[in-house]
Amino acid sequence: MIDTKFTNVHGPGWYREQSMKAGNVYQLCAYLRSQERHHDPRANSADGLLLHP
Repeated sequence: MIDTKFTNVHGPGWYREQSMKAGNVYQLCAYLRSQERHHDPRANSADGLLLHP
């Protein structure tokens, strides 16, 4: 799954000047979890990519 963001994906971080916004990562994880098939454990292999132009 490829999730493309056309906004700033970075924001102020706790331990560094810039960090990835956690909401973008959580959203991608939710997308990937929605692809799980509980009846077929062998098919639970979804990959994700957060793309920022």
